[in-house]
Amino acid sequence: MLTIFTSNISFKVSESELKKAFEDFGVVNSCKIVYDKDTKKSKGYGFVEMEEPEALKAIKGLNGVLLGGRELAVKVSDRNYRAEHKSKGRHYLKRSKSFRA
Repeated sequence: MLTIFTSNISFKVSESELKKAFEDFGVVNSCKIVYDKDTKKSKGYGFVEMEEPEALKAIKGLNGVLLGGRELAVKVSDRNYRAEHKSKGRHYLKRSKSFRA
């Protein structure tokens, strides 16, 4: 399973419309657009999960394609890297100093 990061999603596009675009390349296991908790408006990005061969075809096929009047930016999510490099619930990703409180 591969998680796909999709950004520059039009605020008019629903999860079902996004899912339909990816289904042209194979079975979509999940599709989620991220919404602001306070305003309930789309943040313009989301995640789609597909099996790897189909996901790679979808990334090539949908990156730069217009959906809802905006060009999608589609790539492999960093979530895949994190999932492969977990140890005792912690990630090996280094945080920048500006990230630390």
